[in-house]
Amino acid sequence: MYLPKVLRLIQIFFSFYRNKHFIFISSVSAARKKQGPYGQSKKLAEEIVQRYVAKGLNATIVSPSFVIGPGEIDSSRYLLAKSISKGRVTFTFPGGGGTVGIEDLVDGIVLAMKWGKSGERYILSNENVFLIDRFNLMAKILNKPKIKYIIPRFTYYLMYFLGVIVQKLVKNPPISTEIVRWYFNYRNFDNSKAKQELGWKPKTSLKESIRRTIEYYKSIKVL
Repeated sequence: MYLPKVLRLIQIFFSFYRNKHFIFISSVSAARKKQGPYGQSKKLAEEIVQRYVAKGLNATIVSPSFVIGPGEIDSSRYLLAKSISKGRVTFTFPGGGGTVGIEDLVDGIVLAMKWGKSGERYILSNENVFLIDRFNLMAKILNKPKIKYIIPRFTYYLMYFLGVIVQKLVKNPPISTEIVRWYFNYRNFDNSKAKQELGWKPKTSLKESIRRTIEYYKSIKVL
């Protein structure tokens, strides 16, 4: 249902608001060589946007990395915070990559509306970190023991095979092939284009984004 909705939205915008600036929020997952369903859907949606750019639509694509910040509880971020707070997380994976605070993401989107070039993509990503570092920042803020064990990289294919099985049997699987790819790979994202062309200056550190997120969970009494 995602792609037809994107197409319909762009068609309406193109028909009635062609003189306005269309901002499509994609994901860095769309640029990966090996993609799961999420990355594929974003990539196909970007192709729709570019087709209409060729027809004259003024559209810019922004691609955030892993977004962290208050305001959402139905996500892997909340499940991770809850699991760490209960002492259930004793290991992590060898991967990692870009992160961006929600406030900085919003700033980037606003700047893209003002200065973004039509047909261009801007990566909105701040700190590149390993999962072990991100998990331990959360553990420290929650006053929980440091996580020390990292699943060996040679277990990748075993975990991938497990993901294939689980995603066929479970509607919302805790592990899938896409999750395995994400957790076992490190993706270092370059935000220089957004800084140079949009004037984007991320201000919120990963530690501060995690702290604000945990404070939010506590304020609504889900943590």
